[in-house]
This record gives sequence, structure tokens and C-alpha cells, in this order.
Amino acid sequence: MAGKKRLAKATMISYIFDKAEEDAEREAEIQEKRRTRSVWVKPWLMARETRDYTVYPGIEEDPVKFKESFRMNQDMFEFILSRIKDKISKQTTSMRTPIPARLRLQVTLRFLAAGCSFKVLEEAFRISYSAISMIVPEVCDAIWSELSAEQIKCPQSEEEWLTKAKAFETKWDYPFGLGALDGKHCLVKAYGNSGSLFYSYKQSFSIVLLALADADYKFIYVDIGAPGSGNDAGVMQVSSLNEALRSGALNLPSLPHYIGVEYHLIGDDAFGFTTRLVKPYPSRGLTAEQRIFNYRLSRARRVVENAFGIKSSKFRILRTPNHQSYDNCVKTIKATTVLHNLLLEKHELPDGFMEETTSTFGQPVVSLPGNRVGNREARVQRDKMAKYFFSGDGQTHFQWSKAFHP
Repeated sequence: MAGKKRLAKATMISYIFDKAEEDAEREAEIQEKRRTRSVWVKPWLMARETRDYTVYPGIEEDPVKFKESFRMNQDMFEFILSRIKDKISKQTTSMRTPIPARLRLQVTLRFLAAGCSFKVLEEAFRISYSAISMIVPEVCDAIWSELSAEQIKCPQSEEEWLTKAKAFETKWDYPFGLGALDGKHCLVKAYGNSGSLFYSYKQSFSIVLLALADADYKFIYVDIGAPGSGNDAGVMQVSSLNEALRSGALNLPSLPHYIGVEYHLIGDDAFGFTTRLVKPYPSRGLTAEQRIFNYRLSRARRVVENAFGIKSSKFRILRTPNHQSYDNCVKTIKATTVLHNLLLEKHELPDGFMEETTSTFGQPVVSLPGNRVGNREARVQRDKMAKYFFSGDGQTHFQWSKAFHP
């Protein structure tokens, strides 16, 4: 009996050792396969060498097709390339020749313009999926770091803010406005282990772009990165814009308009209500004066909605879920914001500076209602504007048909 037990024990020990050896051999084979590449670059990808590093042969000889593919003309493309070339160029080594900076920029602009997947870009440009996944965020980051200070400029003095107000008066018949504020939900994938943090009221996963736009559809302040579960008021509460507005760091005009109204930012019903951030009257039981005011304010506030529309129509990545990581999605949105302002400049590149805003990701963003009713001074100020638009010097000939249109 004891002999049988010893034999069974020896057999079990032998089995364990044999199994361990088999597992070790199998793991060694797997590691060897991982280390060994059949080719460094697949032959069909290397065929791009014969295509002059461009998405279509001769595309640079067709200005219409070039602008259709990259959302800008060749002069603008060359300008951007000259500014970021040093940041995105790679060193040539004895192993291989790197992908040129020109092609890296073309790949990124095509991704932003079409919103297509990296697999589609792989076939169009003959660059591997893994390479494109590194190229796009790198180029987007370079565009933001190099051009954002020039293109996204928040006014720094009272005189600059008054210039913005004059533009609102001239173009949108709203003489008190300094900028229109709103948030846009940019579609993203469902991030792992994020729960419902990025799930918005629109039944989609998104990242919030909070933006302040001037009368020319240009963004003068952006806060990018808040998860989509927070509403616009919540994102505004934790933004650097709100802190600057409360502390007076924005240097808004100290003297009011001649009718006794403070110059202010324009928001919709989602935001809080103060003398420096004005919103429309509640939609129920409106008087004639209140309806006129709501129309005039909403007409001026529409510039930020138009800016979002112009931006997303040029860069279709904003109309489809972005399947990159969170950090890379933020870089993509930043790049499209800078390019939007740059394209509106029409090759005019003025000087300027704006401090880079920090992302609100990771901060406690909740659905804050804000000061919906507003303080007494804010309500009195809104009533003054309503009277000014209804029967004062501020009325326009078209407001009656627009505000009371059935």
C-alpha cells in the first residue's frame, strides 16, 4: 500500500515538472514570435514612396481638391507647416527614413476634416494604423502649443472689451455684449471604467467645450475637457473664466453704457444670472417688452452657436464619436479650435497673447442650477434693456416681425 502511494506521488511530481517544462517552452515560443518580425514595414505600405507622399497623386496641383480634402488652401497649409515643422519632424536614422512632417500634417488635417477612422487613413496614405495613432495627437498638440497664443486671445484691457462691444452693436444690434457664452458636447467613445461620467443628457458620451465667442464667430476663451455629465452651468462654475469674472481679473469695462447697463457676457437659460452674465426672461407669460428683449439677446447670443456650426462643418471629427483616448480627444478639440480661428483670419495673423486654460477634468462637476433668478440689480438691469429695445433708441425695424412671428 505504501509502495503504491510512493509511486503515485512520484508520478504526480513528474507530471508537474513536465507540465512546467511545456509551459516554459510554449512561453518561449510566444516571446520569440513577438520579437521576430517578418518585415519592418509591410510592402503595400512602402508603396507610398512612389506617390510623392500625398493622399492623391498631384493633389497639390488641384487647388479645389486640396481645399476640399484639408479644409484650407495651400498657402495656409504651408504657413501651418512652417510653424510646427520643427515640433513634428523626426530624425533620420540608419534603420529607416522617418515619415516627413508634410505628410504628418496632411494625415492629421484629413482626420480632422473627414472624421474617418485610422483604418481608412491607413489605406489612403499607406501609413500603418499604429503610426497614425501617434501622429495625430502629436500634430494636434503642436498646433495648439504653437498657435493658440496668437489665435485664441481674450481681451486684456477695458479698451479691448469695448471694441468687442462695438462689434456686437454694429453687427448684431446689441450694444452691451462683450461675448456669447455656451457649451458644446463633442462626441467621444465610452471610456473604460468611467461609468456614467461622460454620459450626457443627449444620450451619448461626450466632452464639453465651453467657449466664449465674439461678434465675428471667433473664440476668445475656451475650456476643454469637462465630462459630458455636467451641464453648462456646472462647467462654468469650475472654469477659470468664472473665477476671473468673480475676482474682476477680466478687466471688464468699469463704466456702464449710457442707459445705466453694465457691459456683460451673453448666456442662455442654463447659466447663472448676474449683471455681468445676462440671460433671457423665462419663456412663460412674457410681455411684449420681454419678448422683444429675448429675441434681441438671443440674436446676439447666436454667434457662439454659429461658431460651433462653422467649426463642426469644416472639421467633421466633431460630428462623429472620437475613438481616441481622453487626452488625445482633448488635443483634437484644441487643434480644431485654433484652426477655426486661424481660417477666419484669412491669412491675417495679428499679435496677441492668452494664458492657456486648464482642463476641468477630474474636478467635481455637478449639475449646478446657478443663480437662475438673479439678484435685484440684475433684474433691474434686464428690465432697462427690455425698455430700451422696446421703445427707446435701441429698437430696430425688423424686431417686431421676428419676435412676434407665429
